Order: sequence, then structure tokens, then C-alpha cells
Amino acid sequence: QIESAKKFGHIPTTPKTPKTPRSAMKQFGTPKTPKSALKQPNTPKSASKSVTIVNTPSSKTRRSLLPEVVDMPKTPYSFRKRVSNRIQKIVCDEDSSSDDESDFELSESDEDDTKENNMNDRNKTPSKTPSKTPTKSGRVTKTPAKTPSKTPSRGRPRKKGKDVDMVANTDEYFTANSEQEKIATSDHTLGRLATPRLAPDVLKSLLSDLPSAHVKEIKTIIEEHVGDFHHWMTLLCEGFSMFLYGLGSKRNLISQFQQMFLNDYDHLVINGFFPSLTIKSILNNITQDILEYGGNFHSVQDQMDYICNHYSNPSVDQLFLLIHNLDGAMLRTEKSQSVLAHLAQAPRICVIASIDHINAPLIFDGSKVSQYNAIWWDATTLIAYSEETGYENSLMVHNSGSLALSSLIHVFKSLTPNAKGIFLLLARYQLDQKDNSNYRGMAFNDMYQRCREAFLVNSDLTLRAQLTEFRDHKLLNTKKGSDGSELLLIPLEASTLQEFVDQQEQEGL
Repeated sequence: QIESAKKFGHIPTTPKTPKTPRSAMKQFGTPKTPKSALKQPNTPKSASKSVTIVNTPSSKTRRSLLPEVVDMPKTPYSFRKRVSNRIQKIVCDEDSSSDDESDFELSESDEDDTKENNMNDRNKTPSKTPSKTPTKSGRVTKTPAKTPSKTPSRGRPRKKGKDVDMVANTDEYFTANSEQEKIATSDHTLGRLATPRLAPDVLKSLLSDLPSAHVKEIKTIIEEHVGDFHHWMTLLCEGFSMFLYGLGSKRNLISQFQQMFLNDYDHLVINGFFPSLTIKSILNNITQDILEYGGNFHSVQDQMDYICNHYSNPSVDQLFLLIHNLDGAMLRTEKSQSVLAHLAQAPRICVIASIDHINAPLIFDGSKVSQYNAIWWDATTLIAYSEETGYENSLMVHNSGSLALSSLIHVFKSLTPNAKGIFLLLARYQLDQKDNSNYRGMAFNDMYQRCREAFLVNSDLTLRAQLTEFRDHKLLNTKKGSDGSELLLIPLEASTLQEFVDQQEQEGL
């Protein structure tokens, strides 16, 4: 104690100095001296001046009494700078994922600098340094002997790395692959099959021989729908339209309803799945076959207004429109749906239609829904769509045979005599050019001159009106030639077209 007092410059006046209690020695971190250390009952009065010396040492005194703590060697600035630059380079590098773990190892020069700095710091510390340092809680912890080789920079704001653009560019993918060699396509076509494509009649006969599954269940479902026919008739007479939806063909169901309830009423059956069906032909059938009107109309709007005005009279008989596939390819256009919705709005016209496409409600907007005033009825039958899909193109069916011929004859019968002559003139000219591989179609000017010589048209406007009707019925294709002229071509095979012309010649046309 005397030596410690000499060290701080204080010499006690008495040789004997009271001792500090052990409790105060154990608690180095306590801010106050225990009362037991202040009260000394046997201390003489002359020693009262020395009490201030032996009090609990101040912060400077406690540092001298405590075991000296080993200073942590600081990481060199050059090393921290290298680590910081390396981290920024890794963040900004797009190909950092492919780098090896060797990029994160220290170089030999960095290790040498670290060792030299550690040796200098050790030389500054006293030789007798305890390896253990007491903490405030009284526990003893070991001081780490070595400085970590990787020390991130502390106290300095880290620079933000550049944002890496990870947006994928699809154009670059196709550009890179287009430079590669062309891939040869396979020559395995349908023509190389041992079994050729079947005719529609042959396919239909083969499918008819297959036994149908769930016959009893389907029959039970049909009987339930037949029991609702009286309800259907009541709704139609009250001014509602009927939309039949559900899985399975509803063509036979509507035909059965027609036979049971509509034999005494005027009705018109419309096959919406027929490829050459037009809204003009539907209106012509109503005005000519049912109303027996012999006049002509200037436009479709005039013809539609005439029909609606006639069936707005409450004294006339009702007209029932039976539409198979209201959402068919030829009826899903805006013009066709507008005309049919306007007809359904007439008080004496009743519409019952079947819908089979899953997206069929998308063709009806708010005005059409209000005009139809339809009730959606679940008419699931689970019957195959044999008639509805008979006109679809298929890779297994050869559609250029009797099916295309029957469709052409059906449309040809509805044409006027002059229109029939124009179509036959074009068909004969196309058959004469069947051996010409460079034939792309008949020019419009040549067609007009031939029709003028045959007294079929008197102006080019009349000819264009007839050609527009052919295009509506899918009987004619038009395209531009190399010289800018308009070319006319019938989209049928030569064999089918020749059979059609021969049949018409036999009938005297």
C-alpha cells in the first residue's frame, strides 16, 4: 500500500494505514465505497487525514490497480481499403456467381502487412500481460490472441454498388439463336402415311359402328328435358327467348321440340354451324318463304325493319326461330348478332337457340342481352357433336370431296340467274387454266369484259356487287397481283369444280 501511495505522490504520516475491506477489492466496478471501509473504530485521530488516501480509488486509480487489458490491434487501413474495393467489385460484377472461392482469400502481401502490424502492436504492450480479463460481472474472459484476417471497415459509410440490370431481353435470345445453323425440318407429313385421309362419309360410317357408352343414362336425361317442353313453350309465348347450354349436342332435342309443339306454327330452322350461312339468306327465307313478299329491298336494314314491323302486329301468327349454334362461326359477328337480337325484340317472334362455345357470352353486350330477353336453360345431353363438327377442317378428313360439292350446290341454288352465269363463267375459265402452274387468278378487267359480252352485267359496279355476294358465301377469294390488279379465284380443287360444272351443264345452265 505504501508503494502504491508513493506512486501517486502521497506519503502517509502514520506507518500503519487501515486496510481496504475485501468486499471493496472484489467489486472493482462499484461506483461507491462500502460503509464498512469508511468506518474505522480503532483508527487514531492523527490518522484521520490519511482516510482520503485509502478511500476507494478513483477512475485513474482503479485503472492502475486493475490488470491491464490487452489493446486490440487495429486492422491496417491499406488492408481495409483492399477489402472494401473487393466487396464493391463483387457486388457490381454480373458474373460473381461463377467466381471461385479463391477470390475471397487474402494475397501474400496482405498477410505480410497484417503480420507486421500485429508484431508492432505486441511490442508496444507490456511483456507481462494476463491472458484473461475480468469483466464487470466478475467473470473472466479470454482475450483473442489473433486479429481476424477479414475485418470489414467500421465507422466509414459503405459505398453503394451499382444496380445490376436483371431484366431479361427476349429479343437477344432469338437474335443469338438465329445466328446458328438452320435446323432441318422433318419430312414426316400426312402424305407418307400408309392409310390416306378418309372421306367424310367413310369416317361417319366408321364412327356409327362404334358402340355408344352410357345409353341408359343419356336416355334418362333426354326424357327429363322432354318433360320440360311445356314449360319452354309457355316461356316462349310470354315473350322470352330460350338459350340452351350444357355439355352435349342439343340439335336432336330442339328438333324433337319442333315436332311436338311447332307443327301448327310458322318456324324457321337456322343451322349456325353451316360454313356458307349468311344473315342475308336468313332474312330472304323469312320474307320470301314465310311472308311471300316479292319485292326487293335496298339494304339489310330495310329488310329487317319490314320483318319487325310485320311481326309487331298482335293479330299476326307467331314466328319461331330455331337456331342451332347461335355462337357458330358465321353468326358470331357483330352484324349478325345485331340483326338477330333486333328480330328477337319483335313481339311475335320467338327465338330458341343452342349455345356450345365456352366463351359464347362474350358476344353479347348490354343492349343485345336486353333485346334477346333470354332465359338460360341447362340442357346437358352428353351426346357427341357429330353434326356440328361435320364442317370443320380436320387433318384426318378429306374435305374436298362430296361435302364441299354439296355445300357449293346448296349455295348456288340461292343465287340469281345472272349471278349463276357469272360464277359459271369464272369456273370454266379457271378449269381451262388448271394445267398452268403460274395461274394466280382471273383479272377483274378480263372478268368484266367477258361478262359484258355475255350480257350478264351493264357496269363494273354491278359486277362488284355480285362478287361481294360470292365472297360472303366463301365462294370467291380476291388478292392483288404483282402489277396491282385484282385477281379472282375460286377456292376449290379442280376435280370438285369440274364435277360441279358438269352437273350444272346437265341441268341446262
